[in-house]
Amino acid sequence: MQYDQPLLVVAKLSTHFRISSLVKQLKSEGQATYAPQANNASEQCEVILDGMSFLLSRYAPAELNKGFEIDTLANSFCKKPVSDSSAIGIALGENIKSGKHVATINRALLKLAILTGDIVNATHVSWLPARHNIDFGFFVEAANDYIAGGPVPALIQVAVNKSSDGALHTTGLDYFCGQEVVFQAPPDFPENESIKRLVRIAHDLATNGPIDNAIETSGLDVDETIRFQPSGDSKHLSVEIIV
Repeated sequence: MQYDQPLLVVAKLSTHFRISSLVKQLKSEGQATYAPQANNASEQCEVILDGMSFLLSRYAPAELNKGFEIDTLANSFCKKPVSDSSAIGIALGENIKSGKHVATINRALLKLAILTGDIVNATHVSWLPARHNIDFGFFVEAANDYIAGGPVPALIQVAVNKSSDGALHTTGLDYFCGQEVVFQAPPDFPENESIKRLVRIAHDLATNGPIDNAIETSGLDVDETIRFQPSGDSKHLSVEIIV
């Protein structure tokens, strides 16, 4: 069975830690079954949460660094994980992996990460599509807002970087919609206003899918226009603010 594994719950785990003990504690939140499988992970189990299946995999420090190059990830709102950290990987089950953009599935994934992190005293969460580590406390706060019905938590699931020309580039948005955004605003446009608009656009793309055709829409302010231009392969979306 193949799984799409986007998330690692990072913690310092004892060498005696067994993922089966984690499953027993998770049973209070959902039905869990233990199904060890042979691969590079030390231990695996399948967990059913809210009717959806997820695969939990335990990774020792050597496996974590070799398999996921965690040391190369950016560190958002946190210091890098300590070198002897282990992790619990969470993957989408076969019955839901094609629906990773669906809010119900994404919320369940983040909920399971919080439950797991609380049990193992997590220090970080690594969100692999965005190639960054996040402080666990910050992750919990942002994820809980989303679980309660808020917008897609772009700060934890989408990385935003600024290029030398001032454009903002997303990393990780393609996990949801197959498309990354390059956002360009006028030189005197406030960066916090650019971020606000980019977060809204990211939520719309993650929820409704990619934009395949060039379009223009009204912006948030009077006399503001937002121009959308997808690349030929639709993998990138150029967004320009015109005022």
